[in-house]
Amino acid sequence: MFFYGKLTVFLPCDSYRPFSEKTLTKFYAFLQFHQLYAYISFPYENITENHIYYKQAAFLSSFYSEHTLIPEDYIVYYRNHFLQHTFSLCKDFTTLKSTIHPDIYKIIRHDQEQNTDYANTLRSYLMNGRNAVRTANELHIHKSTFFYRLNKMEELFDLDITQEETMVAYEYSFILIEYLRKIKL
Repeated sequence: MFFYGKLTVFLPCDSYRPFSEKTLTKFYAFLQFHQLYAYISFPYENITENHIYYKQAAFLSSFYSEHTLIPEDYIVYYRNHFLQHTFSLCKDFTTLKSTIHPDIYKIIRHDQEQNTDYANTLRSYLMNGRNAVRTANELHIHKSTFFYRLNKMEELFDLDITQEETMVAYEYSFILIEYLRKIKL
C-alpha cells in the first residue's frame, strides 16, 4: 500500500524476525537485484499504531538519504539505529554534544597528546558487552595487555568501571560521538 506517498508494507508482529528464513533469503535477493533497501521498525502488534512505526522506518530512510550514506545492508533495522533517531530529535547540536561524558573527552585528549589508544580500548570494551576476551581479540592484543590498559585508564583518569551508571554514560558518549561523526558534526 502507499502510506504518506511511499510504498509501505505493514507486517505487525511480535518478533524481530517477521519472515521465515526462506522468505528472508528471497526478499534479500529481490532487494539486492533491484538495489532497494528495506527499513524495518521495531516490532508491534496493534495495527492502529502503524503511523508510529512507519515514522521509525521513515526516519531510517531519510537519515541515510539526508547524510548521503549508503546502508551497510539491504535490510536496515530500526533496533540498530534507535539512538540515532533519539539524537536527531535534539536540534541543538551544541546541547547534544554537551551530554558527552567529560571523562571521554579527557581520554581522547590524552590519546592525541600521548599517542595512546585508551579511548578505542574503552569503546571496544563497552561495545563488546564488557567482555575482556572479545575486546582483546578485536584489538588484536593479549588479554593481559587489555587488563593492563584498563588498569592504567582507571589510574590515569580516575575511572571506576564498577559503577554501572558511569559505564552506561560512557557507552552513550561513544555512540553519540559516532553519530556526530557520521553526520559530520
